[in-house]
Amino acid sequence: MWTLVLQASVFCVLVQRLSRVPALPPHVTHLYLDMNRIALVDASSFWGLERLQVLDLGGQRVPLVIRKEAFSRLGHLRRLVLGSNLGLRLEPGAFAGLSRLQALHLDHCSLNDSILAERYLEPLTSLETLNLFGNQIKRVRPSAFFGNLTELRSLNLRLNSIERLCEADLQGFQGRHFGVLDVSSVQLGAMSKPGFDWKTCGNPFRGMSFQTLDLSHNGFGVAKSKRFFSAVEGTKISHLRLSGYMGKGFSFDNLPDPDNSTFQGLSNSSVLTLDLSKGRIFALRPGVFGWLQEVTSIDLSQNRVLDLSHNHIGVLGYGSFRGLPQLEALFLTGNSLPNLGFPSPLPRLQYLLLGDNKLSSASGLAPFAGTVKHLDVQGEPADQPGGPSRPPGPAEPTPDSALRRQRHPMGRCLSVFDGLGRVLDLDLSSNALQTLPPGVFKGLASVARMDLSSNALTYLQPGVLPKSLRKLDLSNNFIAAPEPAALRSLSHLGLASNRFHCDLNLRSFLAWLNQTSVTLLSPADRLRCEFPPGLYKVPLLEFSAGVLGQP
Repeated sequence: MWTLVLQASVFCVLVQRLSRVPALPPHVTHLYLDMNRIALVDASSFWGLERLQVLDLGGQRVPLVIRKEAFSRLGHLRRLVLGSNLGLRLEPGAFAGLSRLQALHLDHCSLNDSILAERYLEPLTSLETLNLFGNQIKRVRPSAFFGNLTELRSLNLRLNSIERLCEADLQGFQGRHFGVLDVSSVQLGAMSKPGFDWKTCGNPFRGMSFQTLDLSHNGFGVAKSKRFFSAVEGTKISHLRLSGYMGKGFSFDNLPDPDNSTFQGLSNSSVLTLDLSKGRIFALRPGVFGWLQEVTSIDLSQNRVLDLSHNHIGVLGYGSFRGLPQLEALFLTGNSLPNLGFPSPLPRLQYLLLGDNKLSSASGLAPFAGTVKHLDVQGEPADQPGGPSRPPGPAEPTPDSALRRQRHPMGRCLSVFDGLGRVLDLDLSSNALQTLPPGVFKGLASVARMDLSSNALTYLQPGVLPKSLRKLDLSNNFIAAPEPAALRSLSHLGLASNRFHCDLNLRSFLAWLNQTSVTLLSPADRLRCEFPPGLYKVPLLEFSAGVLGQP
């Protein structure tokens, strides 16, 4: 396709199988010849095109050779694109005459260490941006002439196979302030080996400073990060990107989370923003960012697990957790949340721990965490290990018990679990729950395991439990005479420390207990009568033998 726009002096010839630069009018300033079949450019290729400011020769379908002084006539050229030319061959002096060039793109050209170590780029005294993305550079050793490239501010070395970054190698960059240095996804494999000599390597960034330094996806775990930051101590880095790898993930103890010494080496680096996104950080330990006194923004987005337990959080602001669409586990245990507010939805959330908060409303739970499978809304543990010592009665409640009864809105709002049809595990233990209103669990279509232990339940109405429920823990409650009809769906049942009232009303449960195939989480011979006082602590099976023998 030919496109000629005289007014703008732009000329595009794309995918036309051209084998050489075509003859063009002398007023052309922008020339796009990418994706053709040009195999060679030399000094004669651009005859009469001295006004060119932008030239794109990227992605030729044949190997491209750039001869010596090929661009010598293009003294006004500002931007040169040679990217995606695999196997590109540059003769010495190929860039002669390009003293005004500001941006050079050599990405994906199969270039090796020599592009920096030798004199190919020496004529480019006005160069500001150098793109070497995706080449075969193993060692960064810039030649001394880089000291003359005083305008160079942006260097992209991403996706090379760089073994190490050491002080002796990078001397050619000393004295430079980089707007952006991108050394992400280069691995730095030698620096991960146990025997690597960090002392001999020195400070690779000595005499340099950075607006943005990108070290993402280089296998920077906690140990490697700590050593590297100690090595570059004092280097000014306004914006540090360390995306990927950091953290142990969910239940992987061999890969630690950052601790309060990980970022110590950055204490004098004046870091303003820190990007730790796309990692596997499990828990933020106290003081982990304490060394970063000037930091204004820390990006933890797209981490799969986020543990914010015991952080005195009292409010989830509007849109909290925005930018965390990959988050699978969120732990908010032991905070002071009275409600959930209006956080952003987490479309992949599987684990949500809200235990030991001050929740008086669970409104907004489904829009926020509708995909969750494991939900913990455990209340504050009772002060005494045995839990409630008597069933709730007409006595004047203490302020603490009144607060605890307000914590869950199940008596007032039967839609509390609506929209949570994927939940498999639900923990509602230690919430001082006295009743379970009919329909309260109607939204839990998939729940298989439920913990209602250490509450104040006195009765379990048939039909109140979800039909999908298989395992139920009712330990440490006040259910005087459990109804067998309420337990039909179960395969496992916990009744340890339940306060049974041993009279004839217990007969149907005792008959069920003697013939059921349900697995008890604690042996039946450990179950005891709590009431009446004359039968206190009598084994339930002993009482059963007498009761079931009566007509």
